[in-house]
Amino acid sequence: FFFFKQKTAYEMQRGLVGSEMCIRDRYGIEKIKTIGDCYMCACGVPVANDDHAERMIRFAIAALRDLTFFNQDKHEQEWPQLQVRIGINTGPVVAGVIGKTKLQYDMWGDSVNTASRVQSTGLPDAICVSNS
Repeated sequence: FFFFKQKTAYEMQRGLVGSEMCIRDRYGIEKIKTIGDCYMCACGVPVANDDHAERMIRFAIAALRDLTFFNQDKHEQEWPQLQVRIGINTGPVVAGVIGKTKLQYDMWGDSVNTASRVQSTGLPDAICVSNS
């Protein structure tokens, strides 16, 4: 376990989120939600596009590259090295807004479950892509 001073944890989160938002916008990726340390995003929803798989791969490569640069920069400051496992799958999903007072866009289906399994069984600092 790593314990951070509040300022340090905030600085880490701020640097990573800012980078992620720029990359996400560049490739047209939609952030769906975060659950614990898991980040779910999609391409081709809610508006379909023909190159969604290519965009997602490019996003994953850019995100992994930026995390590597972030780790190199923070290594000199003796911050812990962060790792990420990326799982990518393509296929149909059910998506929609849920809730009555706190609305949230979410996705369900076998494609989502497969992406989750690909991610959870993948190697750290690697992009794992399903056969679909």
